[in-house]
Amino acid sequence: MDQAQYQRLLNALRASEQRYKALQTEFEHLERRSNFISQIRALLSRETHLPVIYKVAVESLAQTFKDDLVSIYTLNSTILKLQYHVGYDVIHQELPVEKGIIGRVVRSASPAFVPNVADDPDFMPAMPD
Repeated sequence: MDQAQYQRLLNALRASEQRYKALQTEFEHLERRSNFISQIRALLSRETHLPVIYKVAVESLAQTFKDDLVSIYTLNSTILKLQYHVGYDVIHQELPVEKGIIGRVVRSASPAFVPNVADDPDFMPAMPD
């Protein structure tokens, strides 16, 4: 095997390793998501008290996805009202649906994946820098 063949094989191996790692990461995320959905289904089947549901759902979401900042709001007319949160020192108790990423999601009735909220023009920081 000459140097060029060796380099091609090495590059193909590295590319294969990168694809494997990406697939493994995606699988782990899907597995966490599936487990979270199962936890919420079980919660909803046994619990009717909304504050308990909010608390358990937020804490489970934070733990499952290793997220330090999680909150849940409910819509009351045109105002989103905070129901429960973890990780925030300061947080908006109410948000108008006309503002913020969460407001945009409510208005559009579509979920949003926002990898970096600071890059989103609708981002309203809850905590000072």
